[in-house]
Amino acid sequence: MASIQLNTKLSSVISWGVCWVFLITVLWTGHNLERWKTSQVIRWDASGYYCYLPAVFIYHDLFHAQFLPEVSQKYRPADSEFFYAMHPLPNGKVVDKYTLGVAVLELPFFLLGHIYALNSGQHPPDGWSLPYQTAILLSGIMYGFWGLYFLRKILRLLLPEPITAITLFAIAFATNFFYYALIEGGLSHIYLFFGHAVMLYNMICWYKYGYKLSNLLWVSAAIAWAMMCRPTEIFVVLLPLLYGVTKISDLPKQIRLLGQHKYKILLALLVGLAVLSPQLLYWKLSTGSWIFYSYVGEGFDFAHPHIIDGLFSYRKGWFLYTPLALLIPVGIVALWFEGKGKPWALSSSLFFVLYIYVTFSWTTWAYGGSFGARALVQALPIFSIAIGFLLHRLAAVSKLLLGIAVLFIVACAALNLFQTHQYHKGILVWDNMNKAYYWRIFGKTSVTEEDRKLLRWW
Repeated sequence: MASIQLNTKLSSVISWGVCWVFLITVLWTGHNLERWKTSQVIRWDASGYYCYLPAVFIYHDLFHAQFLPEVSQKYRPADSEFFYAMHPLPNGKVVDKYTLGVAVLELPFFLLGHIYALNSGQHPPDGWSLPYQTAILLSGIMYGFWGLYFLRKILRLLLPEPITAITLFAIAFATNFFYYALIEGGLSHIYLFFGHAVMLYNMICWYKYGYKLSNLLWVSAAIAWAMMCRPTEIFVVLLPLLYGVTKISDLPKQIRLLGQHKYKILLALLVGLAVLSPQLLYWKLSTGSWIFYSYVGEGFDFAHPHIIDGLFSYRKGWFLYTPLALLIPVGIVALWFEGKGKPWALSSSLFFVLYIYVTFSWTTWAYGGSFGARALVQALPIFSIAIGFLLHRLAAVSKLLLGIAVLFIVACAALNLFQTHQYHKGILVWDNMNKAYYWRIFGKTSVTEEDRKLLRWW
């Protein structure tokens, strides 16, 4: 018994250590890369998500963005495009293509950067100078760390400490979560990872600890905020609605349970609406409509999804560039046979199928410049539960099987970190990867012009 308690305490330290090693690693690496010194942090899509903050707090020009040409000439956040992500409207205003959920979470870091710029005497308080670049870099890193913190809390509620530590390591270092926290922290994925982790933790607490209103309000707020980043994140609602449902006959019981808390649920829905209201108000004031589709020229083609491409292709295949993800569908199947995991089986299965289908039904299914399938990074807290229960199942069957799984995770981490380096150096390229080039540069730290001749544009 003493040995078991010692192992539990040790693994608890290790699981905390994973979070802190991640934070120290990305802070140290991010500092050494010095991307903020060359205005490489707030660029392209990251600039579109962020633009609300300087528009409101510096230029007081949310609806015309007349400051963008001057900013674009100086910092080139979208190369030669002066009004990147801004759609002109018939009423003379412009509307940001990207919704404002990311900007809401970036706000504290932006304000710190702005205060520093105002008092530095060295850096112009224009929203894109070095203090702002540094602030957004730190924002992505810290929300990545806080996302892992909440993921650790989730896993500790469900699984033994050693499995928690291994699963945390797998997510932090063996997936492209690491890259998006370190290099592309201005995009939505890390913030959504954090939001989904907060939602999951409070959802579990709501069911586990007596249906407290505070937990339910956090669930609703987190889902609403996620929808304010990407409306398709509405699918996460499947998890709180179907938790514990393992077969059709369980549905009436679940409906009765939710009905018993209808007033709490109504209040939670109102909180969710309040969270969404800034986005609705922005659309109303800029376009005249409460709901506006801002992704002009892009959309879904549900009749022709690119699921095989999205999962297996050399261009952006999830399973190719994040082979750890192969454990997820296996883990979801294992949930149906794992006692404590069974309450997650149906909701996880439906979420996995729908999320993959919708994600790769987007007309630009490769999602532009990205390392692997970036549109799935935010779902990792949800998918990590399947990985954790799979590891738990393997441990119960055989320590050898668990050892093999751990070796696989370590190998995935080594590959992920090396390919992160390759991608940052431009060896792995942003969108036109193919089989011949992938294997030509596999394991290389440099490329030749002869290697690059194998590339072709899609």
